[in-house]
Amino acid sequence: MGESQAGAGPIQVAVTGANGFLGALICKSLVTSGIKARALIRRNLKIAEASETVQADYANLDSLMTAIRGCEVLVHCAGGGKSPYRAEIFNANLESTRALLEAVQSLAPEDRPKHFLLISSVAATGGHCDRPTEETLAKCTAASDYGQSKWQAEKLFLASDIPGLRKSILRLPALYGIGDARLFLLLKGAVRGTIPIPHAQQKLSLLDAEDAANAVTAMVQKANALPNPFITYAEEGKSYTFREITRAIADELNPKARFIEPPRWVLKTIAGAGEAGARLFGIKPDLTFDKLRDLFVPAYVCDSSELQSKTGWRPKHQLRQRIRAIFESMPKN
Repeated sequence: MGESQAGAGPIQVAVTGANGFLGALICKSLVTSGIKARALIRRNLKIAEASETVQADYANLDSLMTAIRGCEVLVHCAGGGKSPYRAEIFNANLESTRALLEAVQSLAPEDRPKHFLLISSVAATGGHCDRPTEETLAKCTAASDYGQSKWQAEKLFLASDIPGLRKSILRLPALYGIGDARLFLLLKGAVRGTIPIPHAQQKLSLLDAEDAANAVTAMVQKANALPNPFITYAEEGKSYTFREITRAIADELNPKARFIEPPRWVLKTIAGAGEAGARLFGIKPDLTFDKLRDLFVPAYVCDSSELQSKTGWRPKHQLRQRIRAIFESMPKN
């Protein structure tokens, strides 16, 4: 599906959240594959990785309709989970999906996207990352507000009835990548000699963000051949305990580093301080009480074999190979 169905050159894909870490990489991956990426953002910025940038306001239906009009695929990557406020989390994940569905529905059939790809999270499953069934889709098992907001967005999305619209959901595990801050705390700890392990035995699937972006591109390219609806996962082919993750970081950066597993009351104190800072100063905290709920789910392990068989996508990176590059991309202050 690299060419427009209308036969007028490359297809056009609208990408929400394009000013975020993953969204920008999705735009870059699409453009590299010969697909036009229209970046949808709320602020007046230019996204260098995209073919074009358009401002869009989720509270303004006309704005959204204009932003997605003429695009053959809509990728909804915007969302959030760092807020200490439940309402903000649901607004970022559920209500944004609702607004986009309304915009698609309101467009004339010839102007609306033919494929809507919703980027979701394994957090929506509460750790039950098997092949989705009607039963698992009907009952929310998410542990956190973030996971619940993603699950409700999925439920709303799948229940929508827009003629001719193909629907796909890509559930992603914990991401890492060059330039992203998710591993910075552990990397800094390794260099300083002490690495915190919040939940040593929690088992996780992981995925490099560049591979996640390429998975999205593969789904766009194969959109017409995918089942409808299609719910799938992407991961790097190996799962890790949190202890194994920190051990890999130490092996690369400081083999003499020691490990500490903070008691829950310490983690709750840190989360409380982070939330207080968010409320007082508007700073997005690295740890919230909601993040703690996901942190103590025993496992978030998924399997990308179905995605690979349907699209031909393969992950190119594994965590150990990327640790040094991620560390070198950290701010030096």
